[in-house]
Amino acid sequence: MKYSTKKVRGKIVPHLAEQRVIKTIMDMRDRHGLSFQKIADFFSGIGIPTKRKQRKWNKEVIRCIYGNAQINQ
Repeated sequence: MKYSTKKVRGKIVPHLAEQRVIKTIMDMRDRHGLSFQKIADFFSGIGIPTKRKQRKWNKEVIRCIYGNAQINQ
């Protein structure tokens, strides 16, 4: 399942918290010019879990989320 969605009662629905994370990633990258590593460090530092409930974000995950968000715009 892609980042920004979740399954509820067998249906795929928007995951609003993850959509806010995507918007934050886009803002941090596009408006503030932060690297994928800096964004990953930020989310890890404030304790936002990944899709797999991990505490530590990886720059490659951020890169993939960012790339997918650009495609879907």
